[in-house]
Amino acid sequence: TRSTLGLRSIYKLWFGIAFISLSVFFLFRVFSWHRLIAYFALLAIVLSMLMIDLGIKMMQRDIDLLMSRFAQQQLSTLEEVSAYAANYGMRIDSIDGIQSFLEHEGIAPEVRRRVESLQLALAKSMAHINISLEQNPESLLTGLWNIEKPSINLQSEALRSAVAHVANNTAYTQLQGTQPLMLCLFSLVFSVVASVAGIRLIKIKRYMENLASIEVSGVAYGMTEINGRISVEDDALLTSPLTQTPCCWYSYKEEERRDGGKKQRWKTLAKNTESITSYCEDDSGRIEIIFDNAEIDTEHSCVEKQGDRRYTEKCLLPGDNVYVIGYAGLNQYHSTRLSMQHPGDKLPYIISTRGEQAIMLDKAKKGMFSINLAFSMTVLSALLASAMMYGFSPMDFLLASLASPLLMIIIMLIVHYNDLVFLRQRVERNSANIAVSMQKRAELIPDVENIVKAYSKYESGILNSLTSLRQSLAEFKDNELNIEKLENDAVKLDVQFKGLVEDYPQLKSNELIASMMQLLSDMENEIVFMRKGYNDAVEVYNTRIQSIPDNILAHLFGFKEKKLIEYGTKQDAR
Repeated sequence: TRSTLGLRSIYKLWFGIAFISLSVFFLFRVFSWHRLIAYFALLAIVLSMLMIDLGIKMMQRDIDLLMSRFAQQQLSTLEEVSAYAANYGMRIDSIDGIQSFLEHEGIAPEVRRRVESLQLALAKSMAHINISLEQNPESLLTGLWNIEKPSINLQSEALRSAVAHVANNTAYTQLQGTQPLMLCLFSLVFSVVASVAGIRLIKIKRYMENLASIEVSGVAYGMTEINGRISVEDDALLTSPLTQTPCCWYSYKEEERRDGGKKQRWKTLAKNTESITSYCEDDSGRIEIIFDNAEIDTEHSCVEKQGDRRYTEKCLLPGDNVYVIGYAGLNQYHSTRLSMQHPGDKLPYIISTRGEQAIMLDKAKKGMFSINLAFSMTVLSALLASAMMYGFSPMDFLLASLASPLLMIIIMLIVHYNDLVFLRQRVERNSANIAVSMQKRAELIPDVENIVKAYSKYESGILNSLTSLRQSLAEFKDNELNIEKLENDAVKLDVQFKGLVEDYPQLKSNELIASMMQLLSDMENEIVFMRKGYNDAVEVYNTRIQSIPDNILAHLFGFKEKKLIEYGTKQDAR
Protein backbone atom coordinates (compact mmCIF):
# COMPACT_ATOMS: atom_id res chain seq x y z
CA THR A 1 0.00 0.00 0.00
CA ARG A 2 0.94 3.66 -0.27
CA SER A 3 1.28 3.95 3.51
CA THR A 4 3.72 1.02 3.65
CA LEU A 5 5.79 2.38 0.79
CA GLY A 6 5.85 5.80 2.45
CA LEU A 7 6.98 4.30 5.78
CA ARG A 8 9.79 2.44 4.03
CA SER A 9 10.91 5.64 2.31
CA ILE A 10 11.04 7.40 5.70
CA TYR A 11 13.19 4.57 7.11
CA LYS A 12 15.61 4.83 4.20
CA LEU A 13 15.78 8.58 4.50
CA TRP A 14 16.38 8.38 8.24
CA PHE A 15 19.23 5.89 7.81
CA GLY A 16 20.86 8.35 5.41
CA ILE A 17 20.40 11.20 7.89
CA ALA A 18 21.83 9.10 10.74
CA PHE A 19 24.86 8.25 8.60
CA ILE A 20 25.50 11.92 7.81
CA SER A 21 25.13 12.98 11.45
CA LEU A 22 27.56 10.26 12.53
CA SER A 23 29.97 11.50 9.87
CA VAL A 24 29.90 14.92 11.51
CA PHE A 25 30.58 13.29 14.90
CA PHE A 26 33.57 11.31 13.61
CA LEU A 27 34.89 14.42 11.87
CA PHE A 28 35.06 16.19 15.23
CA ARG A 29 36.53 13.11 16.87
CA VAL A 30 39.30 12.70 14.28
CA PHE A 31 40.42 16.32 14.67
CA SER A 32 39.88 16.29 18.48
CA TRP A 33 37.47 19.21 18.31
CA HIS A 34 35.27 19.70 21.36
CA ARG A 35 33.67 23.12 20.92
CA LEU A 36 30.01 22.37 21.55
CA ILE A 37 28.56 25.42 19.84
CA ALA A 38 30.50 24.55 16.67
CA TYR A 39 29.38 20.92 16.83
CA PHE A 40 25.72 21.72 17.45
CA ALA A 41 25.70 24.44 14.80
CA LEU A 42 27.34 22.25 12.14
CA LEU A 43 25.12 19.28 12.94
CA ALA A 44 21.95 21.41 12.87
CA ILE A 45 22.99 23.19 9.66
CA VAL A 46 23.90 19.95 7.86
CA LEU A 47 20.70 18.14 8.83
CA SER A 48 18.48 21.18 8.24
CA MET A 49 20.00 21.98 4.84
CA LEU A 50 19.69 18.32 3.85
CA MET A 51 16.02 18.21 4.80
CA ILE A 52 15.27 21.57 3.16
CA ASP A 53 17.09 20.52 -0.01
CA LEU A 54 15.18 17.23 -0.13
CA GLY A 55 11.89 19.03 0.50
CA ILE A 56 12.46 21.64 -2.21
CA LYS A 57 13.67 19.09 -4.74
CA MET A 58 10.72 16.84 -3.98
CA MET A 59 8.37 19.79 -4.34
CA GLN A 60 9.93 20.87 -7.62
CA ARG A 61 9.85 17.31 -8.94
CA ASP A 62 6.18 16.91 -7.97
CA ILE A 63 5.20 20.17 -9.65
CA ASP A 64 7.17 19.38 -12.82
CA LEU A 65 5.61 15.93 -12.93
CA LEU A 66 2.08 17.30 -12.47
CA MET A 67 2.58 19.98 -15.11
CA SER A 68 4.13 17.59 -17.64
CA ARG A 69 1.35 15.05 -17.11
CA PHE A 70 -1.28 17.75 -17.50
CA ALA A 71 0.39 19.01 -20.68
CA GLN A 72 0.50 15.47 -22.06
CA GLN A 73 -3.15 14.94 -21.09
CA GLN A 74 -4.11 18.19 -22.81
CA LEU A 75 -2.28 17.15 -25.97
CA SER A 76 -3.77 13.66 -26.13
CA THR A 77 -7.24 14.99 -25.37
CA LEU A 78 -6.94 17.64 -28.08
CA GLU A 79 -5.71 15.08 -30.62
CA GLU A 80 -8.55 12.66 -29.91
CA VAL A 81 -11.28 15.30 -29.92
CA SER A 82 -9.82 16.87 -33.10
CA ALA A 83 -10.11 13.48 -34.81
CA TYR A 84 -13.77 13.25 -33.80
CA ALA A 85 -14.39 16.81 -34.95
CA ALA A 86 -12.80 16.13 -38.34
CA ASN A 87 -15.41 13.44 -38.99
CA TYR A 88 -18.04 16.15 -38.63
CA GLY A 89 -16.22 18.68 -40.75
CA MET A 90 -15.13 20.75 -37.76
CA ARG A 91 -11.69 21.93 -36.57
CA ILE A 92 -10.57 22.39 -32.96
CA ASP A 93 -7.39 24.37 -32.25
CA SER A 94 -7.46 24.52 -28.44
CA ILE A 95 -8.90 22.86 -25.35
CA ASP A 96 -11.44 25.67 -25.01
CA GLY A 97 -12.85 24.68 -28.42
CA ILE A 98 -14.05 21.32 -27.12
CA GLN A 99 -17.16 22.90 -25.59
CA SER A 100 -18.22 24.36 -28.99
CA PHE A 101 -17.84 20.93 -30.54
CA LEU A 102 -20.11 19.42 -27.86
CA GLU A 103 -22.76 22.02 -28.68
CA HIS A 104 -23.05 20.60 -32.24
CA GLU A 105 -26.37 18.76 -32.48
CA GLY A 106 -25.30 16.08 -34.94
CA ILE A 107 -22.74 14.34 -32.75
CA ALA A 108 -23.34 10.68 -32.05
CA PRO A 109 -24.24 9.88 -28.41
CA GLU A 110 -21.23 7.60 -27.89
CA VAL A 111 -18.85 10.28 -29.26
CA ARG A 112 -20.46 12.92 -27.03
CA ARG A 113 -20.05 10.72 -23.93
CA ARG A 114 -16.42 10.04 -24.80
CA VAL A 115 -15.56 13.71 -25.35
CA GLU A 116 -17.38 14.73 -22.14
CA SER A 117 -15.41 12.13 -20.16
CA LEU A 118 -12.14 13.44 -21.62
CA GLN A 119 -13.14 17.00 -20.81
CA LEU A 120 -14.16 16.00 -17.26
CA ALA A 121 -10.87 14.16 -16.64
CA LEU A 122 -8.96 17.20 -17.83
CA ALA A 123 -10.91 19.48 -15.50
CA LYS A 124 -10.24 17.19 -12.53
CA SER A 125 -6.52 17.12 -13.30
CA MET A 126 -6.48 20.90 -13.48
CA ALA A 127 -8.25 21.08 -10.11
CA HIS A 128 -5.72 18.73 -8.50
CA ILE A 129 -2.80 20.79 -9.81
CA ASN A 130 -4.27 24.08 -8.66
CA ILE A 131 -4.98 22.70 -5.18
CA SER A 132 -1.34 21.56 -4.91
CA LEU A 133 -0.01 24.93 -6.12
CA GLU A 134 -2.21 26.88 -3.71
CA GLN A 135 -0.86 25.06 -0.65
CA ASN A 136 2.09 26.29 1.41
CA PRO A 137 4.97 26.26 0.81
CA GLU A 138 4.30 25.52 -2.88
CA SER A 139 2.41 28.80 -3.30
CA LEU A 140 5.48 30.73 -2.13
CA LEU A 141 7.82 29.05 -4.61
CA THR A 142 5.69 28.93 -7.77
CA GLY A 143 6.33 32.62 -8.31
CA LEU A 144 10.09 32.13 -8.00
CA TRP A 145 9.95 29.29 -10.49
CA ASN A 146 7.64 31.19 -12.89
CA ILE A 147 4.98 28.49 -12.82
CA GLU A 148 1.51 29.51 -13.95
CA LYS A 149 -1.60 27.71 -12.87
CA PRO A 150 -3.35 25.78 -15.69
CA SER A 151 -6.84 26.90 -16.61
CA ILE A 152 -9.67 25.79 -18.86
CA ASN A 153 -13.11 27.27 -19.42
CA LEU A 154 -15.65 25.58 -17.19
CA GLN A 155 -18.68 26.42 -19.30
CA SER A 156 -20.89 23.53 -18.23
CA GLU A 157 -22.41 22.98 -14.82
CA ALA A 158 -21.08 19.42 -14.82
CA LEU A 159 -17.49 20.61 -15.10
CA ARG A 160 -17.89 23.20 -12.38
CA SER A 161 -19.50 20.61 -10.09
CA ALA A 162 -16.69 18.11 -10.75
CA VAL A 163 -14.01 20.70 -9.96
CA ALA A 164 -15.77 21.64 -6.71
CA HIS A 165 -16.03 17.99 -5.75
CA VAL A 166 -12.28 17.52 -6.27
CA ALA A 167 -11.52 20.59 -4.16
CA ASN A 168 -13.68 19.36 -1.30
CA ASN A 169 -12.63 15.74 -1.32
CA THR A 170 -8.90 15.80 -2.02
CA ALA A 171 -7.06 13.68 0.54
CA TYR A 172 -3.41 12.75 0.90
CA THR A 173 -2.01 9.42 1.90
CA GLN A 174 -1.21 9.51 5.61
CA LEU A 175 0.56 7.08 7.88
CA GLN A 176 -1.99 5.12 9.85
CA GLY A 177 -1.94 2.41 12.45
CA THR A 178 -0.20 1.88 15.77
CA GLN A 179 3.24 1.03 14.40
CA PRO A 180 4.10 4.56 13.14
CA LEU A 181 2.60 6.11 16.27
CA MET A 182 4.53 3.85 18.64
CA LEU A 183 7.73 4.37 16.66
CA CYS A 184 7.21 8.13 16.75
CA LEU A 185 6.70 8.10 20.52
CA PHE A 186 9.68 5.76 21.05
CA SER A 187 12.00 7.94 18.97
CA LEU A 188 10.81 11.03 20.85
CA VAL A 189 11.40 9.42 24.26
CA PHE A 190 14.77 8.08 23.11
CA SER A 191 15.70 11.58 21.95
CA VAL A 192 14.85 13.04 25.37
CA VAL A 193 16.82 10.33 27.23
CA ALA A 194 19.85 10.75 24.94
CA SER A 195 19.68 14.54 25.33
CA VAL A 196 19.62 14.29 29.13
CA ALA A 197 22.55 11.85 29.14
CA GLY A 198 24.51 14.06 26.77
CA ILE A 199 23.80 17.21 28.77
CA ARG A 200 25.02 15.55 31.98
CA LEU A 201 28.32 14.65 30.36
CA ILE A 202 28.62 18.06 28.77
CA LYS A 203 27.99 19.70 32.16
CA ILE A 204 31.21 18.17 33.51
CA LYS A 205 33.12 19.49 30.51
CA ARG A 206 31.59 22.92 31.02
CA TYR A 207 32.56 22.86 34.70
CA MET A 208 36.13 22.27 33.63
CA GLU A 209 35.96 25.11 31.13
CA ASN A 210 34.41 27.48 33.66
CA LEU A 211 37.25 26.93 36.13
CA ALA A 212 40.72 28.18 35.24
CA SER A 213 43.70 26.09 36.35
CA ILE A 214 45.71 27.85 39.06
CA GLU A 215 48.91 27.26 40.99
CA VAL A 216 48.61 25.37 44.26
CA SER A 217 49.64 28.44 46.23
CA GLY A 218 46.67 30.31 44.78
CA VAL A 219 44.05 27.72 45.76
CA ALA A 220 41.07 29.34 47.45
CA TYR A 221 37.98 28.00 49.18
CA GLY A 222 35.49 26.35 46.81
CA MET A 223 35.59 24.52 43.46
CA THR A 224 39.15 24.54 42.15
CA GLU A 225 41.20 23.18 39.27
CA ILE A 226 44.93 22.47 39.66
CA ASN A 227 47.77 20.63 37.95
CA GLY A 228 50.81 19.15 39.64
CA ARG A 229 52.59 15.98 40.61
CA ILE A 230 51.80 13.52 43.40
CA SER A 231 54.05 13.60 46.44
CA VAL A 232 53.94 11.78 49.78
CA GLU A 233 55.27 12.47 53.28
CA ASP A 234 57.65 9.50 53.48
CA ASP A 235 58.63 6.30 51.73
CA ALA A 236 56.01 4.12 53.49
CA LEU A 237 54.15 3.36 50.27
CA LEU A 238 51.39 0.87 49.57
CA THR A 239 51.94 -2.23 47.44
CA SER A 240 49.27 -3.00 44.88
CA PRO A 241 47.85 -6.55 45.16
CA LEU A 242 48.06 -7.57 41.50
CA THR A 243 51.26 -6.06 40.09
CA GLN A 244 53.07 -5.46 43.40
CA THR A 245 53.63 -1.84 42.42
CA PRO A 246 54.67 0.70 45.11
CA CYS A 247 51.92 3.33 45.06
CA CYS A 248 50.02 5.89 47.12
CA TRP A 249 46.54 4.77 45.99
CA TYR A 250 45.15 1.63 44.41
CA SER A 251 41.80 0.09 43.57
CA TYR A 252 41.53 -3.68 43.23
CA LYS A 253 38.59 -5.79 42.08
CA GLU A 254 38.21 -9.53 41.65
CA GLU A 255 35.30 -10.85 39.53
CA GLU A 256 33.96 -14.23 38.47
CA ARG A 257 32.12 -14.98 35.24
CA ARG A 258 28.66 -16.42 35.74
CA ASP A 259 26.66 -18.03 32.94
CA GLY A 260 23.02 -17.05 32.67
CA GLY A 261 21.73 -18.72 29.53
CA LYS A 262 22.71 -16.68 26.48
CA LYS A 263 24.07 -13.86 28.61
CA GLN A 264 27.18 -13.83 30.72
CA ARG A 265 27.81 -11.52 33.63
CA TRP A 266 30.66 -10.78 35.99
CA LYS A 267 30.05 -11.20 39.71
CA THR A 268 32.24 -9.13 42.03
CA LEU A 269 33.91 -11.37 44.59
CA ALA A 270 36.25 -8.87 46.24
CA LYS A 271 36.82 -5.15 46.02
CA ASN A 272 39.30 -3.00 47.90
CA THR A 273 40.62 0.54 47.78
CA GLU A 274 43.56 1.81 49.84
CA SER A 275 45.41 5.12 50.01
CA ILE A 276 47.95 7.03 52.08
CA THR A 277 48.29 10.74 52.73
CA SER A 278 49.23 12.30 49.40
CA TYR A 279 49.65 15.77 47.96
CA CYS A 280 49.37 17.56 44.65
CA GLU A 281 52.57 19.58 44.40
CA ASP A 282 53.87 22.21 41.99
CA ASP A 283 56.64 24.80 42.14
CA SER A 284 54.51 27.12 44.29
CA GLY A 285 53.49 24.66 47.02
CA ARG A 286 51.42 21.57 47.74
CA ILE A 287 47.90 20.66 48.85
CA GLU A 288 46.60 17.39 50.29
CA ILE A 289 44.40 15.18 48.09
CA ILE A 290 41.56 13.24 49.72
CA PHE A 291 40.92 10.24 47.44
CA ASP A 292 37.52 9.31 48.91
CA ASN A 293 34.66 9.40 46.34
CA ALA A 294 36.93 10.72 43.59
CA GLU A 295 36.61 9.70 39.94
CA ILE A 296 40.18 8.53 39.38
CA ASP A 297 41.44 8.19 35.84
CA THR A 298 44.91 6.69 35.72
CA GLU A 299 47.22 5.28 33.09
CA HIS A 300 48.44 2.66 35.58
CA SER A 301 45.72 0.09 34.95
CA CYS A 302 45.98 -3.65 34.60
CA VAL A 303 43.42 -6.37 33.78
CA GLU A 304 44.26 -10.07 33.99
CA LYS A 305 42.08 -13.10 33.29
CA GLN A 306 42.63 -16.54 34.74
CA GLY A 307 39.95 -19.03 33.75
CA ASP A 308 36.61 -17.66 34.90
CA ARG A 309 38.25 -15.01 37.07
CA ARG A 310 39.06 -11.44 36.11
CA TYR A 311 41.35 -9.19 38.14
CA THR A 312 41.36 -5.42 37.70
CA GLU A 313 43.82 -3.02 39.29
CA LYS A 314 44.32 0.76 39.09
CA CYS A 315 46.91 2.74 40.99
CA LEU A 316 48.54 6.14 41.37
CA LEU A 317 52.28 6.48 41.91
CA PRO A 318 54.35 9.18 43.60
CA GLY A 319 55.67 11.53 40.93
CA ASP A 320 52.65 11.07 38.63
CA ASN A 321 51.58 14.28 36.95
CA VAL A 322 47.90 14.76 37.77
CA TYR A 323 45.04 17.06 36.92
CA VAL A 324 42.57 17.63 39.77
CA ILE A 325 39.18 19.35 39.72
CA GLY A 326 37.23 19.32 42.96
CA TYR A 327 36.40 21.17 46.13
CA ALA A 328 39.08 22.94 48.15
CA GLY A 329 37.86 22.82 51.74
CA LEU A 330 39.39 23.05 55.18
CA ASN A 331 41.48 20.07 56.15
CA GLN A 332 39.74 18.17 58.96
CA TYR A 333 43.03 17.78 60.87
CA HIS A 334 44.57 21.18 60.14
CA SER A 335 42.12 24.09 60.20
CA THR A 336 44.69 26.44 58.69
CA ARG A 337 45.14 24.26 55.58
CA LEU A 338 43.02 23.43 52.59
CA SER A 339 42.68 20.03 50.95
CA MET A 340 41.18 18.80 47.68
CA GLN A 341 38.07 16.75 48.42
CA HIS A 342 34.69 15.68 47.10
CA PRO A 343 32.15 18.54 46.85
CA GLY A 344 29.46 16.41 48.50
CA ASP A 345 26.90 16.91 45.72
CA LYS A 346 26.66 16.40 41.95
CA LEU A 347 29.71 18.52 41.21
CA PRO A 348 32.69 16.65 39.76
CA TYR A 349 35.71 15.45 41.66
CA ILE A 350 38.23 14.08 39.17
CA ILE A 351 41.86 13.04 39.59
CA SER A 352 43.52 12.13 36.31
CA THR A 353 47.01 11.34 35.09
CA ARG A 354 45.99 12.05 31.47
CA GLY A 355 45.57 15.80 31.86
CA GLU A 356 42.73 18.25 31.51
CA GLN A 357 42.54 18.18 27.70
CA ALA A 358 42.20 14.39 27.56
CA ILE A 359 39.42 14.38 30.17
CA MET A 360 37.58 17.21 28.39
CA LEU A 361 37.80 15.39 25.08
CA ASP A 362 36.58 12.17 26.68
CA LYS A 363 33.55 13.86 28.29
CA ALA A 364 32.86 15.86 25.13
CA LYS A 365 33.08 12.77 22.93
CA LYS A 366 30.55 10.83 24.99
CA GLY A 367 28.26 13.82 25.36
CA MET A 368 28.39 14.70 21.66
CA PHE A 369 27.65 11.11 20.67
CA SER A 370 24.55 11.10 22.90
CA ILE A 371 23.43 14.43 21.44
CA ASN A 372 24.07 13.03 17.96
CA LEU A 373 21.68 10.17 18.66
CA ALA A 374 19.17 12.67 20.03
CA PHE A 375 19.35 14.75 16.83
CA SER A 376 18.81 11.71 14.61
CA MET A 377 15.87 10.39 16.64
CA THR A 378 14.31 13.86 16.76
CA VAL A 379 14.38 14.05 12.96
CA LEU A 380 12.81 10.57 12.74
CA SER A 381 10.01 11.51 15.13
CA ALA A 382 9.42 14.75 13.20
CA LEU A 383 9.21 12.86 9.89
CA LEU A 384 6.77 10.32 11.28
CA ALA A 385 4.61 12.93 12.99
CA SER A 386 4.46 15.04 9.84
CA ALA A 387 3.60 12.03 7.70
CA MET A 388 0.78 11.08 10.08
CA MET A 389 -0.64 14.61 10.10
CA TYR A 390 0.05 15.97 6.61
CA GLY A 391 0.71 12.92 4.48
CA PHE A 392 3.76 12.24 2.34
CA SER A 393 4.45 15.69 1.02
CA PRO A 394 7.40 18.10 0.83
CA MET A 395 6.02 19.67 3.99
CA ASP A 396 7.27 16.58 5.88
CA PHE A 397 10.86 17.45 5.05
CA LEU A 398 10.49 21.17 5.65
CA LEU A 399 8.91 20.61 9.07
CA ALA A 400 11.50 17.99 9.95
CA SER A 401 14.23 20.46 8.98
CA LEU A 402 13.12 22.64 11.90
CA ALA A 403 13.61 19.85 14.43
CA SER A 404 17.43 19.96 14.45
CA PRO A 405 17.90 23.72 15.01
CA LEU A 406 15.08 23.70 17.54
CA LEU A 407 16.74 20.90 19.53
CA MET A 408 20.10 22.68 19.22
CA ILE A 409 18.62 25.89 20.65
CA ILE A 410 16.98 24.01 23.53
CA ILE A 411 20.18 22.13 24.42
CA MET A 412 22.35 25.25 24.25
CA LEU A 413 19.89 27.13 26.46
CA ILE A 414 19.99 24.28 28.98
CA VAL A 415 23.80 24.14 28.89
CA HIS A 416 24.22 27.89 29.41
CA TYR A 417 21.53 27.97 32.08
CA ASN A 418 23.30 25.14 33.93
CA ASP A 419 26.55 27.10 33.70
CA LEU A 420 24.95 30.10 35.40
CA VAL A 421 23.37 27.90 38.06
CA PHE A 422 26.74 26.25 38.76
CA LEU A 423 28.51 29.60 39.05
CA ARG A 424 25.80 31.06 41.27
CA GLN A 425 25.79 27.99 43.51
CA ARG A 426 29.55 28.25 43.72
CA VAL A 427 29.18 31.79 45.09
CA GLU A 428 26.39 30.80 47.46
CA ARG A 429 28.29 27.73 48.66
CA ASN A 430 31.34 29.82 49.52
CA SER A 431 29.11 32.30 51.34
CA ALA A 432 27.41 29.50 53.28
CA ASN A 433 30.78 28.02 54.25
CA ILE A 434 31.85 31.35 55.69
CA ALA A 435 28.61 31.60 57.66
CA VAL A 436 28.99 28.07 59.10
CA SER A 437 32.60 28.72 60.08
CA MET A 438 31.74 31.99 61.78
CA GLN A 439 28.83 30.41 63.66
CA LYS A 440 31.22 27.89 65.24
CA ARG A 441 33.30 30.77 66.55
CA ALA A 442 30.27 32.63 67.88
CA GLU A 443 29.33 29.72 70.13
CA LEU A 444 32.51 30.13 72.23
CA ILE A 445 32.21 33.84 72.91
CA PRO A 446 29.59 33.77 75.77
CA ASP A 447 31.71 31.32 77.83
CA VAL A 448 34.87 33.36 77.29
CA GLU A 449 33.03 36.51 78.31
CA ASN A 450 32.20 35.02 81.72
CA ILE A 451 35.88 34.32 82.41
CA VAL A 452 37.08 37.70 81.21
CA LYS A 453 34.51 39.48 83.43
CA ALA A 454 36.61 38.47 86.45
CA TYR A 455 39.33 40.69 85.09
CA SER A 456 37.00 43.34 83.69
CA LYS A 457 37.99 45.96 86.26
CA TYR A 458 41.48 45.80 84.73
CA GLU A 459 40.66 44.80 81.15
CA SER A 460 37.22 46.20 80.35
CA GLY A 461 38.42 46.88 76.79
CA ILE A 462 38.44 43.16 76.03
CA LEU A 463 34.78 42.85 76.99
CA ASN A 464 33.97 45.66 74.62
CA SER A 465 35.96 43.91 71.87
CA LEU A 466 34.21 40.59 72.59
CA THR A 467 30.86 42.32 72.38
CA SER A 468 31.85 43.94 69.08
CA LEU A 469 33.04 40.61 67.65
CA ARG A 470 29.83 38.87 68.75
CA GLN A 471 27.76 41.56 67.06
CA SER A 472 29.85 41.24 63.89
CA LEU A 473 29.24 37.48 63.86
CA ALA A 474 25.50 38.00 64.36
CA GLU A 475 25.34 40.58 61.58
CA PHE A 476 27.38 38.33 59.32
CA LYS A 477 24.55 35.81 59.14
CA ASP A 478 22.49 38.31 57.20
CA ASN A 479 25.24 40.22 55.45
CA GLU A 480 28.40 38.37 54.48
CA LEU A 481 29.86 41.60 53.12
CA ASN A 482 30.66 42.69 56.70
CA ILE A 483 33.55 40.25 56.73
CA GLU A 484 36.12 43.05 56.66
CA LYS A 485 34.68 44.42 59.95
CA LEU A 486 34.72 40.90 61.35
CA GLU A 487 38.37 40.53 60.42
CA ASN A 488 39.31 43.82 62.07
CA ASP A 489 37.46 42.86 65.26
CA ALA A 490 39.23 39.49 65.36
CA VAL A 491 42.67 41.01 64.87
CA LYS A 492 42.06 43.67 67.52
CA LEU A 493 40.82 41.10 70.03
CA ASP A 494 43.77 38.82 69.29
CA VAL A 495 46.20 41.59 70.24
CA GLN A 496 44.27 42.38 73.44
CA PHE A 497 44.11 38.74 74.50
CA LYS A 498 47.83 38.31 74.08
CA GLY A 499 48.35 41.34 76.29
CA LEU A 500 45.90 39.96 78.91
CA VAL A 501 47.68 36.61 79.05
CA GLU A 502 51.00 38.37 79.50
CA ASP A 503 49.59 40.36 82.43
CA TYR A 504 47.82 37.35 84.00
CA PRO A 505 49.95 34.22 83.36
CA GLN A 506 47.43 32.03 85.22
CA LEU A 507 45.07 32.44 82.25
CA LYS A 508 47.36 30.33 80.09
CA SER A 509 46.07 27.21 81.83
CA ASN A 510 42.42 28.09 81.19
CA GLU A 511 41.13 25.93 78.33
CA LEU A 512 38.52 28.44 77.18
CA ILE A 513 41.04 31.23 76.98
CA ALA A 514 43.41 28.95 75.05
CA SER A 515 40.52 27.97 72.77
CA MET A 516 39.63 31.61 72.22
CA MET A 517 43.18 32.51 71.28
CA GLN A 518 43.35 29.55 68.88
CA LEU A 519 39.91 30.54 67.57
CA LEU A 520 41.10 34.05 66.79
CA SER A 521 44.19 32.75 65.01
CA ASP A 522 42.17 30.22 62.99
CA MET A 523 39.52 32.82 62.19
CA GLU A 524 42.07 35.15 60.69
CA ASN A 525 43.46 32.35 58.49
CA GLU A 526 40.02 31.10 57.47
CA ILE A 527 38.85 34.58 56.57
CA VAL A 528 41.77 34.90 54.16
CA PHE A 529 40.94 31.54 52.50
CA MET A 530 37.20 32.07 52.34
CA ARG A 531 37.27 35.70 51.23
CA LYS A 532 39.57 34.88 48.33
CA GLY A 533 37.46 31.89 47.30
CA TYR A 534 34.26 33.94 47.52
CA ASN A 535 35.69 36.83 45.51
CA ASP A 536 37.11 34.51 42.83
CA ALA A 537 33.70 32.87 42.45
CA VAL A 538 31.94 36.26 42.30
CA GLU A 539 34.30 37.59 39.63
CA VAL A 540 33.72 34.60 37.34
CA TYR A 541 29.96 34.71 37.93
CA ASN A 542 29.63 38.46 37.31
CA THR A 543 31.69 38.19 34.13
CA ARG A 544 29.46 35.44 32.74
CA ILE A 545 26.13 37.15 33.43
CA GLN A 546 27.40 40.21 31.56
CA SER A 547 28.49 38.22 28.50
CA ILE A 548 26.37 37.29 25.46
CA PRO A 549 24.28 35.10 25.41
CA ASP A 550 24.39 34.52 29.18
CA ASN A 551 23.25 38.08 29.89
CA ILE A 552 19.93 37.31 28.17
CA LEU A 553 19.36 34.23 30.33
CA ALA A 554 20.47 36.14 33.41
CA HIS A 555 17.85 38.80 32.72
CA LEU A 556 15.11 36.26 32.03
CA PHE A 557 15.78 34.03 35.04
CA GLY A 558 16.84 36.62 37.60
CA PHE A 559 20.57 35.99 37.95
CA LYS A 560 21.61 39.11 39.86
CA GLU A 561 25.09 40.53 40.15
CA LYS A 562 26.95 39.66 43.34
CA LYS A 563 29.12 42.06 45.32
CA LEU A 564 32.73 41.42 46.18
CA ILE A 565 33.90 41.26 49.79
CA GLU A 566 36.22 44.20 50.21
CA TYR A 567 39.51 43.70 51.96
CA GLY A 568 39.76 45.22 55.39
CA THR A 569 42.84 47.02 56.70
CA LYS A 570 44.52 45.06 59.45
CA GLN A 571 46.72 47.96 60.39
CA ASP A 572 43.64 50.00 61.23
CA ALA A 573 42.36 47.20 63.42
CA ARG A 574 45.57 47.15 65.39
